[in-house]
Amino acid sequence: MATKGNVSIKIEDDDEVEVGGVADSLWLKKNEALFIDIMEEEVKTMGSRDTGTFQIKSWARMRKSLSARAKYEYSELQIKNKFNQLRTMHTKFKSLCNQSGVGWCAEKGTITADDALWEKLYKVNKKAKHFRKIFANRLIAGTPRPLWTAASQIVMAVGYVIMAMALPGSLYVGSIFVGVCYGVRYAIMVSTASELFGLKYYGLIYNILILNLPLGSFLFSGLLAGYFYDAQATSTAGGGNSCTGAHCYRLVFVIMSIACIIGFSLDVLLVIRTKNLYAKIYASMA
Repeated sequence: MATKGNVSIKIEDDDEVEVGGVADSLWLKKNEALFIDIMEEEVKTMGSRDTGTFQIKSWARMRKSLSARAKYEYSELQIKNKFNQLRTMHTKFKSLCNQSGVGWCAEKGTITADDALWEKLYKVNKKAKHFRKIFANRLIAGTPRPLWTAASQIVMAVGYVIMAMALPGSLYVGSIFVGVCYGVRYAIMVSTASELFGLKYYGLIYNILILNLPLGSFLFSGLLAGYFYDAQATSTAGGGNSCTGAHCYRLVFVIMSIACIIGFSLDVLLVIRTKNLYAKIYASMA
């Protein structure tokens, strides 16, 4: 497709040639990304950026590096034009974020939005507002957090049972179940501890809570799994032992699923005992 002024020629789905300015310039998307990486390297290694632009020697180094990596001889004018284009795009993006209430988290590399923005979206969209009223206010509000940990215990027990079955692909499926449940538990554990015990001694309480990591690793991985592995293993010529097959850890997975069921029972007990507390917390927030 050709137009007056700048010309955009489609070569492939991911590659695009832009022609314009004083001389023709080849800017594939991968070359543009490469140019950004080179600029970042220049700033980190040489520290040569001044007041929104680069020094003369920096432009020469970046042009030489880009031409060598991209295998295309770029002119200094072409890389300066691309630099200005990228800077303009960045300025427009920041302006759009500021106007819409959206921000950019450099640490996480994600777009963030204030709660006020979501509130506006809920008010504008009647269906979303109705869904929120039914789902959030009636089903979730006032629900004790330990209920979610109890649910994760059941799913985790299912994951261990799947791994104990040793069917094709069961190790992958079971690992996903168990991993997701671990994430749910540790995400909820932080807020649950603060709600039940307050923030005065939160650091001490949190450190006590995470003791389950080394203790669980020692009891289940070191003692339990090691003992049953040795019991199922056969002696080798070198004086050691070896075990191959699903039977090596099947009983370990079964015992861990039983432990999850016991944990589920304790979580349900905690739900019952904290139901009134969470009802008061929700009432104070309403």
